[in-house]
Amino acid sequence: MGAFGGMQITNRGRALQAKAQTGTQLQYTRIGIGSGQLAGQSIPNLNGLIDLKMSLPLNKLQTQSGGKAVVGASMSNQSVTTGFYFRELGVYAQDPDAGEILYCYANAGNNAEYIPPGGGPDMIEKQIDVVTLVGNAPNVSAVIDGSLVYATVAQLNAHINDKNNPHAVTKKQIGLENVQNYPVSTQQQAESGTDGASYMTPERTKQAIDKFAPVKSVAGKTGAVSLEKGDVGLGNVENFGIASQGEAEAGTANDKYMTPLRTAQAISSFRHQVTEKLITAPDYNAILSVTPSTPDKMVGVSVYFRVATSTTVAIRIKYTDYASGGSPPGTQYLDLTPSQPYAVGSYTLPVTYVLSKSGTVEVQVGAGVLNQVYASAVIME
Repeated sequence: MGAFGGMQITNRGRALQAKAQTGTQLQYTRIGIGSGQLAGQSIPNLNGLIDLKMSLPLNKLQTQSGGKAVVGASMSNQSVTTGFYFRELGVYAQDPDAGEILYCYANAGNNAEYIPPGGGPDMIEKQIDVVTLVGNAPNVSAVIDGSLVYATVAQLNAHINDKNNPHAVTKKQIGLENVQNYPVSTQQQAESGTDGASYMTPERTKQAIDKFAPVKSVAGKTGAVSLEKGDVGLGNVENFGIASQGEAEAGTANDKYMTPLRTAQAISSFRHQVTEKLITAPDYNAILSVTPSTPDKMVGVSVYFRVATSTTVAIRIKYTDYASGGSPPGTQYLDLTPSQPYAVGSYTLPVTYVLSKSGTVEVQVGAGVLNQVYASAVIME
């Protein structure tokens, strides 16, 4: 930055300063920089820069002893389209009677610094701090742009070294709202076992165990104790292991325990499922046929179907059972839904159980309009 040789207060600045001594607010508004040359003008009579180039919002105000104040702003050439000589420097303030005025001014003359346009190889960013006279004014302020305020290195270091929780963080904010602010127990507290406002460590826990009398009996037994399962309330529990997947799916072992996983695997092994099939033939279409693992088997049947175009749909189960008159086993049909119209949509029929004497269990689906009904089925033994 060029050599300015100190700021001079203008006549309007002196008038505002005189008002400020009586309690009127002295409010700085901005800093102006320009390239104008003094050509005989009187600085005290100026009320603006001769050739204003940039108007900078304030980001700093610090009052000092000796009737002074430091006013600051940040300057960058990023928005400069035409380079200029930084020759003029002025601080503006708000006069309650005259409006905004030029409070103080300085001109670097031939010692001006050249500010190149932005977008080129030279990027300029600087903080401009101006020392101004405020006298004994009791009410000094500035219009500060909060987005331009930066902490100094000293302020940042002071904040980092502040260990007194400057942000007022609560224990709930760090996920410890249920943790009490208790100290670690002393050995005496651990061994007495009466303090309820301290935390135990492994060392304190061992000290507490060593302090209390050793165990003299177990389950009413003394000496070299040999426990049985009945001594610990497990007399009715068999010493079974966990079934393997093969044992779970076979369903024949009676000396193993099942887990939720093995139970799900067993259920899956007794379930037969067909993926969705398109009904393409007239009359009834067989979509799933299963031969139960043993005769006289109760099986469950569930059917899901969806209709692409409104049509009639009929679904039935074909299986082998005794006729109503008690004759030998023969083919039987059970309608899950008689032929009736269905609108476009998806439908799930509840599980239906049939007793299959022998042979196969078959799910059959018919549709009034072909290639518009999709069906799937599950048969569970």
